[in-house]
Amino acid sequence: MSVHVLCFHCDSTVNLTVHPFNIAPTAWRLSFAINNAAASLGCHFMPPFEDRDLDSLIEKMGPLGPYHYRATFLEAVVGLFGSPSGLSSEQIAGKIAQAVAREFKPYAKFVNRWAAKNMVGYRNCRHPAQLPKLEKFVLDPGTLDSATRWDNLRGQCRPHKPWLNKLPRLIAINSGSAFESCERNQIARELIDAVGSPGGRRHIWLLRTDTPDCVAAFSEWLEYDRQAAWPNNLVPVIKVDSNNADRELPKLRKIKSPVRAVYVDSLRFKKSWDLQGIDWVILGTENVRHRWKHYDLESAYDLSEQCRKAQVAFFVEHLGLPSLECSSHAWPSEMRIRQIPAWFRQYGMKNTALVGA
Repeated sequence: MSVHVLCFHCDSTVNLTVHPFNIAPTAWRLSFAINNAAASLGCHFMPPFEDRDLDSLIEKMGPLGPYHYRATFLEAVVGLFGSPSGLSSEQIAGKIAQAVAREFKPYAKFVNRWAAKNMVGYRNCRHPAQLPKLEKFVLDPGTLDSATRWDNLRGQCRPHKPWLNKLPRLIAINSGSAFESCERNQIARELIDAVGSPGGRRHIWLLRTDTPDCVAAFSEWLEYDRQAAWPNNLVPVIKVDSNNADRELPKLRKIKSPVRAVYVDSLRFKKSWDLQGIDWVILGTENVRHRWKHYDLESAYDLSEQCRKAQVAFFVEHLGLPSLECSSHAWPSEMRIRQIPAWFRQYGMKNTALVGA
């Protein structure tokens, strides 16, 4: 989650889901902490064990193994260490357990927070060993609710992003595999309720998804089963390229949203784009160093012309070349385009309906 980001088409980003593996410490960090804990007691690896044996043990158990299977892990680690005179294996195990607990503190906090929101009878699961073993993408509870309290940027100027001047804050939501792997009621609680809250309605949210068909099914469920409208300020955004655009764009149009956007992730050849029902085309995804995508300049210009004729806002995030990345001033003049949908500027005005207002 970041209040300020380097990408040019939005002000901030937030993650709807998190994978526990991303929170767990790496094998190297655990090895380093355990080695330091052992050294503080005068312990050392007995021949022929080396650091790689400890790394191998951690990798074999998986990123979350040392947390979920503490007793087995500590037993194995203590077996790798010698026992200097005057120190018992229990003392060594206790020191190592403290080191491992410190490294897993962020993960343990997340699991507790997740369990408090999602576990039935959580009050009976106070002991860490009783917490669930999370090994897939799960919703990060309360993250979007925190983002709703970020400052409202409407009417303010952005010196480094003048094309966003006076707009509400634009927040990009990375949804991961939420719409595939999480329960719809949980998504509605964490996403729809936050975006439609009084604080959430101050901002415009860009919902990035790789599964537009799942999002479309969710929007139908939201309307017919929950009897709630898709929030006006929640803009679905999907990633397409020259090859899959014809297959993915119809899925995006099925999402019951007044505004829709696409990232063009790679552009290798000219093609005719069906832009019906699309309000914003962003050329180039987030600006990640050393991960350049290929963009054919003639094809990019052709796409910009198609957007102009269809009255679709066209925004060049980057052109996919390191030499052209640093400043848009280095781009061809016809590609220095950073348009924003007119609806964004109208949002929040008296003549614009707000869901839940």
